Amino acid sequence: MRNRRWRGFTLIELLVVIAIIAVLIALLLPAVQQAREAARRTECRNKLKQLGLALHNYHDNNNIFPIGALNPGIQSTATLPWTLDCVNQCRNTPWSLMILPMLDQSALYNQINFSLPVGRAQRSGTGPATDQGALFASTNVNIFSCPSDVPYIDPLNVGGAAHYAITNGRRSSYWFPALNYMEAIANYWSNEPITSRGLFGVNGAGRIRDVRDGTSNTFLLVETPF
Repeated sequence: MRNRRWRGFTLIELLVVIAIIAVLIALLLPAVQQAREAARRTECRNKLKQLGLALHNYHDNNNIFPIGALNPGIQSTATLPWTLDCVNQCRNTPWSLMILPMLDQSALYNQINFSLPVGRAQRSGTGPATDQGALFASTNVNIFSCPSDVPYIDPLNVGGAAHYAITNGRRSSYWFPALNYMEAIANYWSNEPITSRGLFGVNGAGRIRDVRDGTSNTFLLVETPF
């Protein structure tokens, strides 16, 4: 019987095979990443659409859009004690809580006591928080987060600012384009009117009739850059 001698790979052949595999992986990875990012963009657009529909449903039910922020504000310094006035005035309730029933989140919405602050109002973020502030801090409503979003900590550390979707750390990836950061977070810094140049302001909002150039020509929501 004839013996067969099996010839193995030489070192050069093995290196060539490894190099070919590496090149193929390098060619495929960008395509995979592009496909993933395209899926994220589609999901992000869908979330913006759902939020837009929720805002319109809110308008249909109330004949007005939700306010940008209900009694937003912080104390001027971290050394000031938490006062009753601040508890009553600095409620820091954002727009996102107003439209929860339109996003199939009625159970969460029904737990909100709008007479109490949602988050902390001291600049340091160390003031006492209500039970509902803790509730919202631990609740993630996925529609407010872009799939490409990265963790972010607000430098002011103000839990209940309207810049957040679900307050005390829950930040929204989507925001109103015509309401700048200072106007949105606290009327402590600016005495802007209820609505400055947009439909959503401090303790007040606009109506569809206020959109003089037509709703199809007006941005209602945009994605935040961070």
